[in-house]
Amino acid sequence: MNTASMRISALLEILKKNNKLGTRVYSVNQNYSYGQDAEAAIVAGASKYGYTVVGKILHDFGRVQDFAPYAAKIKEANPDTILTGDWANDLVLLVKAVRESGMKAVFGTTYLDYPGVLAGLGDDGLGSYVAMSFNPEFEKPDVVEAFKTKTGRYPSFGGDLHFISMFDLLGSALTKLSVKDGPVDVKKIAIGLESASIKDAMGTVTVRKEDHQAILPISVSVAKAGVKYPAPGSPYGFASVGVIPGEQVIYPVQSSCNMQRPE
Repeated sequence: MNTASMRISALLEILKKNNKLGTRVYSVNQNYSYGQDAEAAIVAGASKYGYTVVGKILHDFGRVQDFAPYAAKIKEANPDTILTGDWANDLVLLVKAVRESGMKAVFGTTYLDYPGVLAGLGDDGLGSYVAMSFNPEFEKPDVVEAFKTKTGRYPSFGGDLHFISMFDLLGSALTKLSVKDGPVDVKKIAIGLESASIKDAMGTVTVRKEDHQAILPISVSVAKAGVKYPAPGSPYGFASVGVIPGEQVIYPVQSSCNMQRPE
C-alpha cells in the first residue's frame, strides 16, 4: 500500500501545481501512527512547497462527536488549505464543521474516497482533493462495469482496483518461479516480489527490495459533479487532476529498517 507520506507528497505536488495550496496550511489528523506520519509529512513539505504550517491538531481517533471547537481553532488561524489524513466518520464530521463555520479553505485529504464519506458529506465535499491509490477513470470500462455487476457499485474507493494490481504484481512474481506440485515455498515468492513489476492502468508498480514497500502511482482527484463513476450514495465522484509516479513520492528507506531474510 502507499503510505501517509506518499499520499501527502502527491497532494502537495498537485495542489501546488494547480495553485490550490496557498501559503498557509493547517494540519488535522487522527492521533495514531498514520495520522502522526501524515502530520510529519505536512510539516516536512513546508520548505519545499513554500507554505507555513499555521496550526496542527492530533485528535482522538473515532471518539470526537463535535468538531466545532476544532473548526473554531482552525478558523482563527485563517489557513488557505487544510490537509488531513482523517478517514471515515472523523473526516465527515471535520469537513462539515469547517464548512458550517463559514470557512472556504481548500481541503486536501488522503481518504475522501473511503466508502460512505462523500455520500455523508453531500455538497460539503465538493471541491475537496484526495490522493487515491487508484482512480477508476483510468481503468478499462469493461473492468469497471464488471466490478459494478459483482458488487452493485462503482469502484470509487481507490483500494477497490488497487488490490487487483497487487494480485497482478504477485502474479508477476510467480511467473518467474518454477512452481510444480508440492508445498508452497513462501520464501521464493517473497524474493520473487523483489524483481516483480507490472504496468497497470495508472502506471508502473514495483516493490522496493530493501523494505518491500510497494512503489505505485497516486492519482490526486477532486470531488465534483458530472463524473463518469459517481461514489455510492452520491451524485458526485472523483475527477483525476493528475497522477504522480511512485518514484516521485517514495521516501528513502528508513534507517531503522533492517530486513532479516530467512536462510
